[in-house]
Amino acid sequence: LLAAGACGVAILADGDEAEALRFASPAQAHERFTDERWDLARPSAPRLHAGLTSAACVIDQAIDAGGHTIVLVTATHLTVRPGAPLVAYDRGLRTLSA
Repeated sequence: LLAAGACGVAILADGDEAEALRFASPAQAHERFTDERWDLARPSAPRLHAGLTSAACVIDQAIDAGGHTIVLVTATHLTVRPGAPLVAYDRGLRTLSA
């Protein structure tokens, strides 16, 4: 990710549970980026054409935080759609009122 210098960021909507589960489960790793809702055209990073927002970003900085890395980005292209967000809470996926 850091070597690429770019990434895609998405906020999933209440109808995107299957997409969230594909990325949450190592057993479904082979299914990631296979949905037709993904734009995999180069030179940009993969971008999801679904959810509440999707952004193409450039990576500005990576900060070592022990067992994690915090990545700061700048969005270069942003799409916003209406709807309710999908959030992970209490070991499950939930929706919030829009």
